[in-house]
Amino acid sequence: MLSLIHVVEWRAEVTGDEIALSDHLGGELTYAGLAAQTERSAAGFAAAGIKPGDVVPILARNQVGWVTAMLGLVRLGALPAAVNWRLSPPEVTGLLRLMDAGARLATMITDTDCEELAKEAVAGVGGPALIPLHGQLDAPLTVDRPVGRLRGAEPCLLVHTSGTTGRPKLVPLTHEMLISAVTFMKLEVPEAVPGARHLSALPLFHVAGQANLAYSLFTGGHLHVLGGFDPAGFVDELAARRIQLTQLVPALIAAVTHEVLGRSEPPDLSHLTEDRKSVV
Repeated sequence: MLSLIHVVEWRAEVTGDEIALSDHLGGELTYAGLAAQTERSAAGFAAAGIKPGDVVPILARNQVGWVTAMLGLVRLGALPAAVNWRLSPPEVTGLLRLMDAGARLATMITDTDCEELAKEAVAGVGGPALIPLHGQLDAPLTVDRPVGRLRGAEPCLLVHTSGTTGRPKLVPLTHEMLISAVTFMKLEVPEAVPGARHLSALPLFHVAGQANLAYSLFTGGHLHVLGGFDPAGFVDELAARRIQLTQLVPALIAAVTHEVLGRSEPPDLSHLTEDRKSVV
């Protein structure tokens, strides 16, 4: 696989009728639907003035639209940049300045939950224009397929990290990084097969959330994403959806364990797959 776009197109061909993504808002797409929506998003962004090579920040909560926006930008040849919605307006403004220093920054994509934060942040840099996450135009895609960018060594997404300085730095994730990571994850957890049920509350602005997304798409699973993490709600989702695979950082594992042990009637989590290294 050369890029995430190739992964999605491949899955649309071989497991097109299987559910790829769903979210807490009721959104749901099959793999065929995900490929089609990626094309529509790319067309809409092109009609809105986004050009190949543009850096386009995404400031939004986890949802199906976050994924289709990211993939649509990649399909168009632009570079999506994942922004932490927990940051303050001045911190987001600082990130936008970093992005603007390296490439054309004309637009920013946001949702209703993050719209006020986005408005305050862009005011600090005199732009860019805001585009609603679900406001992509349904226009014909006239932009050529960005063959030159759809290679493993090309950046797929910009994320940011503060490292040891406390000041955010932009870090590119290449297609190759994500696909290599999920290849090894598949070797670790062979139970990740087409149709397997995944659950994630890991934010898509973080590398862990992106790895979880790529892992599910690569293996043909059904990933249900949540807009945030709440221990009780997360456990309820695990049980109700009969989730088989999930990825959690240690703090969230402790919170979920505490929630399960504190219930008078333990939830049925027998469908969860347990790996010897506790990565699911």
